[in-house]
Amino acid sequence: MVAPIVLGSLILGGAQLYSGWQAAKGAKKQAAAARQQAEETKTASINKIAQLKSEQSDRADQHAADIAAIKERTAAQSAAATAAQQSAIKQINQQRAQSSLAIQQKNLQTAMQRQQGGQNVSTKTRKRVGSPLKLRTGVQANSALAFGGSTKSSKGSSKLNV
Repeated sequence: MVAPIVLGSLILGGAQLYSGWQAAKGAKKQAAAARQQAEETKTASINKIAQLKSEQSDRADQHAADIAAIKERTAAQSAAATAAQQSAIKQINQQRAQSSLAIQQKNLQTAMQRQQGGQNVSTKTRKRVGSPLKLRTGVQANSALAFGGSTKSSKGSSKLNV
């Protein structure tokens, strides 16, 4: 009777040993799978970070290129505006010079025509005709003031009528 109990104990112990060995083997597989998954996650994260850094660097380079292009366009527009302004000023100065020249030519032509017609080219001076006494009008000559006298107002005062 001991033999069947010992044999049963041995079988039971062997079964427990086999079960423990199988559990350890499964745990080792799970641990290996977990380590591999962690390594894959780590690798994927490193790759994602590198990709994001690369994209950020590309965006920064594109932004810098855009800013440089905008500065170049602004400088070109500024230069074009300055050139247009200088051209307009030059054209205005040419028109002023032409206008001044045309006025001088017209004055010269007028003076030449006067000279050819026998007229005096110099500035005309006013000639006096007669004395100041003769230049007075009839009303002034007939008034009492013309003779140095005084006139009386309607109130009877002897003030000059001015």
